[in-house]
Amino acid sequence: MKTKLGLLAVLAVISAPAAAGTIDLGVASNYNAFVFGDYTTSGNSVSGALAIGGNANLNGNSIANNKANAYSLVIGGNLAQTPWGGSVNGNAWIGGTNSASQGYTISGHVDTAATTAAPVDFAAAKTYLTSLSSELSHVGATGSYAALDQYNQNSKVFTGSGANVEYFSLDASEFSSFNNLTFSSIAAGTTLIFNVAGDSATLGWQWQNLGSYNVLFNFYEATSVTINSVTLNASILAVNATINPGSGNLNGTVVANNWNNSVTLGNGGFAAVDSPLFAGVTAAVPEPHDYALLLSGLLVIGMVSVRRRKALNDR
Repeated sequence: MKTKLGLLAVLAVISAPAAAGTIDLGVASNYNAFVFGDYTTSGNSVSGALAIGGNANLNGNSIANNKANAYSLVIGGNLAQTPWGGSVNGNAWIGGTNSASQGYTISGHVDTAATTAAPVDFAAAKTYLTSLSSELSHVGATGSYAALDQYNQNSKVFTGSGANVEYFSLDASEFSSFNNLTFSSIAAGTTLIFNVAGDSATLGWQWQNLGSYNVLFNFYEATSVTINSVTLNASILAVNATINPGSGNLNGTVVANNWNNSVTLGNGGFAAVDSPLFAGVTAAVPEPHDYALLLSGLLVIGMVSVRRRKALNDR
């Protein structure tokens, strides 16, 4: 009987449902923009910090670093000349040449590749974030969207299932026709994952009603994303895309391949969340209590085996 109980304990661990995967932007969460390649802007401001894997042209740019990162600015390549000046509140790390003019002020110290190890591993981050984008794209939609009524075909109503994480599947080609978006059966604070197909997308004024939610646009196929004429409360995962010229305000984190935009980056970000529909980027590891249950089952089996051998020897 005890042997059976031990086996049941082992089987309970083996057959236990997989833990919910965590949707998390990882190291990119520490920055308003996390760009693997080059970053070019003109005159915009950043409330948080910037991480740039390639070269940076920050003419007239100001970085507030309101999250008090160890480095307000990380540049893997070169910092170009800045005739319009600019400012960084905090420290900077520049892997290549620093050609900024005297009008570009950095309040803290400037570290280089010759003196300090790179604070960001962009290659590892790209591997992780690419996998995250791919895995999210495979999660089926839990929510739906439809026209408001027969007279307002472009006014869309997004309806949720009541879950704390809602997934929507869209095509970027539809965005231009969207108008007056509203949300139904979705509580404030809900995480909204928009998995968006298509190699080119434009986020405009239609998406301004997202302030009550934790939002991530996953442009898993995009090579081009335009953010323009919008106040957007959302984060963007577009690992292979260039962020094209545009203006407006974005409160969140943008992950992209290259950046060529003057959008003001404000307070905000994507809050990590567990979702039972998301498998996660790496294989799930059993929780400590699962290991304890497995160990107790194996101990029971071992004790029964020892007792049986002793009983046979005493005969």
